[in-house]
Amino acid sequence: GKLLEKLPRGFYSSDYYTDKVIEYVDKSEKPFFAFLSFTAPHNPLHAPAKYIDKYKGKYLEGWDALQRRRLESLKSRGLMPENVDPQPRPEWIPAWKGLSAADQQTAAHDMAIYAGMIDRLDENVGRLVRRLKATSKYEDTLILVMSDNGPSKTTIADYLKLDGAGAEFLKLFNNTLDNRGLPGSSVDLGPGWAYGLAAPLRLMKGYQSQGGVLSPLIVKPPRGWRVANKVITAPVHVMDIMPTLIEASAAYQVDTDPSSADDGHRFLPMQGMSFVNLMQDGNRDAFDRRGFGSELFGIRAYRLGKWKILKLPTPYGTGEWQLYDLSSDPGETSDLAERFPDRVKQLSEKWHQYASINGVVEPDKPVVYAKPPSP
Repeated sequence: GKLLEKLPRGFYSSDYYTDKVIEYVDKSEKPFFAFLSFTAPHNPLHAPAKYIDKYKGKYLEGWDALQRRRLESLKSRGLMPENVDPQPRPEWIPAWKGLSAADQQTAAHDMAIYAGMIDRLDENVGRLVRRLKATSKYEDTLILVMSDNGPSKTTIADYLKLDGAGAEFLKLFNNTLDNRGLPGSSVDLGPGWAYGLAAPLRLMKGYQSQGGVLSPLIVKPPRGWRVANKVITAPVHVMDIMPTLIEASAAYQVDTDPSSADDGHRFLPMQGMSFVNLMQDGNRDAFDRRGFGSELFGIRAYRLGKWKILKLPTPYGTGEWQLYDLSSDPGETSDLAERFPDRVKQLSEKWHQYASINGVVEPDKPVVYAKPPSP
């Protein structure tokens, strides 16, 4: 509850958060729930110097090459179909070859910081796992590891526009090449690397396209679950996590009958579904039948099984509903709206139902990520 005037010497958030959760776990003699929410690799990008040095020079081929290399890696691991093509680079993102040598060096350095941040985060997850094993708590613990969204295209200049801050703000930082990623600096990835990192998905954070919303969920089941190593591609939503934790812990959901509330508050039932059975028996029918909508900055989407409709403003999309079969086109490259107008109508009606139930309030003009990119 006290504002720190100065951080402790050697402080790094990923290390500190892990230290604290290990401390809490060590003290716990009862079954526990722990939520470890890293702020890495969010911008501004910072990593210990040796982790930045580890990745220096590894990204000088640029984001176009990174996009192709990542797609081939995903295919080789069976995480993407062999017939998936690279995502075309949006025209508002410059080609890597069009940058000057100095700009390429700076951009490659920033990507090295980002890689270093993820490397250090991964080590801290491993440190927590080792501690659980050392205290004989690992086998009985359900562990979920996930990201909140796709890679960010946002730069400091974007933040200045959003927050109304002036150029004087930039003078607070030392963003010279030899200090980027170290204390006193504030740097970001920008749209080029976001495009490369999202391969082969469309766009990035801030958009309801797959590059902005599709995240991996890595699950280590507790002892007793009948689960072999496997990849599950059923459409699971973040709202399914709480019901899953409740079932896994044999806890009971609170009574959601509004009349049972003594203080007059109205309780709403959770919309998610537990995926405990999905993980154990692989039956995905209920998840394919369940649809869910989304909206951000006026950008709309609705998914039902393999089908997804998406409405992106220009120049990111057409400004109209587009339709994609995600089972064969995870990158949303082939719009099927004209071929299947009835499907578009069905899903658009479901989106409006979702918006009504959840009280979606849309902006009357393009805002934030929906705005056209700066020239």
